[in-house]
Amino acid sequence: MGIKIIQDYLHGWQTTRRFFSVVVIAFVFNLILGLILAAPLAHSFKNHLGSSIASENIVRDFDYLWWQEFHDEAQGLEKTVEVTTLTPKGALLNNLEALVSLDQRLLSFPFSLILVFLVYLLLQTFISGGIIATYASGKSPFKAGYFFQQAAVFFLRLLGIMLISGTIFFVLYQGLGRLFRWFVDYLSQTALSERPAFYVGLVTKVILFFLLFFFQMLFDYARLHLVSLNEKNPLKAIIISWKRVVANLGSALGLYYLIFTSLVIFSLLMGSWLEWLPENTPLLIILAFLINQFFIFGFIWFRCWFYASQLKFYRRLSSSV
Repeated sequence: MGIKIIQDYLHGWQTTRRFFSVVVIAFVFNLILGLILAAPLAHSFKNHLGSSIASENIVRDFDYLWWQEFHDEAQGLEKTVEVTTLTPKGALLNNLEALVSLDQRLLSFPFSLILVFLVYLLLQTFISGGIIATYASGKSPFKAGYFFQQAAVFFLRLLGIMLISGTIFFVLYQGLGRLFRWFVDYLSQTALSERPAFYVGLVTKVILFFLLFFFQMLFDYARLHLVSLNEKNPLKAIIISWKRVVANLGSALGLYYLIFTSLVIFSLLMGSWLEWLPENTPLLIILAFLINQFFIFGFIWFRCWFYASQLKFYRRLSSSV
């Protein structure tokens, strides 16, 4: 079975490379959404800096005094930007932390950010139908008309899976997540040192991350089942796909974490490269921006890679049933 998992892994890479345009489409949509958030922030930074000395100094080095003044005056979307989110590595770690504590921070988010987040989820649901349908058909060359037509056909059904997955993730956050946080808070108040609370908090976060990614994998297979087998009932797609995957859970997890490990290695390499690159001239700032976009493009590539490899794996499971 290990050899077959490697074959599925390589097949996913080849499929993603063969349908390179799919990754480009997903990247463009993500870039547009990112610019919707970035444009007002850039305008706010520009207005606050103006033609002051700080605007000249901040290009060469970070001005914490200016940043503190800006953050104190920030409102709405500007308030969500922290010092840690101004670097790629810091933004990644901050987003991972927000993923675990989403239910605590959600109410503090400005409405504009929540709205863009909902649009992002709907857009990802729409695009995923086109991605899976394109990979399932295997028809070359890539046709944009077919991609968007299939995305529209499966959108409402995939939206049903998204709503069910959102309910389960919410239960995880509100149930298990709160229980974990209560236990950590209890230890921090009653233990003689901070170490027990720290280590228990670390372990509980690892468990919560594992469960989040585990259910993400299961819902991936539900989407693959729905689109590749043209299933009309989202709940039926979830039940059937989960039965098949759970019956072969070791192989499914092996494939998932093989690609996930590749993603982690890619992230560490890119993060190291970006940390090494100085951003003290306009040209280097532009170069850092382009490298950041390549970083995001890589994340989208890996997401498509997950779909392609998991589809090959699931088709083998389905053929043996």
